[in-house]
Amino acid sequence: LLSAALTPYLMSSIKKQVACSPELEKASLELTGKATSDPGQLNKVDVKKLRSYLSKTAPSPSKDCCKASKTFNDLYCLCAPAMINEFSQWVDMNQLTEVALYLERRCPEVLDAGDKFILYMEPNCPERPIFTA
Repeated sequence: LLSAALTPYLMSSIKKQVACSPELEKASLELTGKATSDPGQLNKVDVKKLRSYLSKTAPSPSKDCCKASKTFNDLYCLCAPAMINEFSQWVDMNQLTEVALYLERRCPEVLDAGDKFILYMEPNCPERPIFTA
């Protein structure tokens, strides 16, 4: 069983996945020729190719994707060892880093004024939430 303390983090991750599915589908179609919202499918894409797409070709993320990503980020999900361990089971962490940097760079374009997006990921972790069963 999962710790009850972990539940908000997992729910935030799921909401982010759902809200950003259109962006994942566009990226996967562009990079692999097949539209899917499964981030694990992008593991087959070279990190340099992903970085190039995100910096040169990718459209701005949707407001819903950015809001969900900001909530996920502001919970320090990418600073929590348990969450990092979970993500590393199914995504390439270098690719996750590229996507996180893209969101940090592009979300301010679509978020409401005053909604700052400061990426909380190593080495910029004000907290490292620890969960116990």
